Amino acid sequence: MIPGAERPPRGEPPAEGQAAPGAPPAGTGQLSLDLDLALVGTPCHFRKLHGQPRLVVRVRHESLTRWLSAAVWAGLCLALAAAAIYGLRRPDAAAVARRGWPWLAALAGGAWLFLLPWGIFGLALLVWAVSVQISRRRRQPPVEAAPPPISE
Repeated sequence: MIPGAERPPRGEPPAEGQAAPGAPPAGTGQLSLDLDLALVGTPCHFRKLHGQPRLVVRVRHESLTRWLSAAVWAGLCLALAAAAIYGLRRPDAAAVARRGWPWLAALAGGAWLFLLPWGIFGLALLVWAVSVQISRRRRQPPVEAAPPPISE
């Protein structure tokens, strides 16, 4: 409870000039209040200067957000596992892994940089993977075009 804000006795509205329970002191400029409202038994009276007060209550259960984020994370992990299994079952999996690991390392480094703690290691992985990609592109000899077919 905010110091200076007194709760009126049960069943009585707050006295004139007295703040509602949990309301910030006048002059703070806040447009919304974070209140812990009792489910039953405690009436709350709100007042507004120059008009009628309007109370909008948005309620969301805390475990719903936690459950949804866990479900999304589990779905991403399952999709990644399915992609890994599909990729490893290919007959040319070793060649594909040798060619494509820098892209996977760059993706992992970018995710680590922005989503996980110790982002400097993610940045290092990202820079290393991009450097390998650049060095591979410089080493590859240019592909010459095939001569046009001779028609008779």
